[in-house]
Amino acid sequence: MGCIRDDFSQSVCLTLVYNIYTGALISSTVENNECELSTEFDSESKNLTIRVPFTVEGILRINDHFQANYMTSNIFLTDNHPPNEQTTTETPLESVNRTETNTVAADNNRPHERRVKTKRSSRSKK
Repeated sequence: MGCIRDDFSQSVCLTLVYNIYTGALISSTVENNECELSTEFDSESKNLTIRVPFTVEGILRINDHFQANYMTSNIFLTDNHPPNEQTTTETPLESVNRTETNTVAADNNRPHERRVKTKRSSRSKK
């Protein structure tokens, strides 16, 4: 007859490591543990580490021959913030990618233009 467990749930932590200098994905791992949504930047290696908590749900079936079959039914972000903690709608990636731009305007409301003088060759054409 076997056994079916349809309420299987597991907390997992997705860890992504990007090198922001090269834009390369260094590693991507999933571990069977809980973690906090977080980012960490190593200024020496230029690696950005992003940790994202997920919950995986599924159905586990074990037959009479002890053969197991698992099917994932749902994966969702885990909200592990305490109820009184204020949260922001900005994700870690958005905060890293956010840049502040300032436009210097001249009196005539046009962006400031910087002119660069170049040296002319000392040779004259004859």
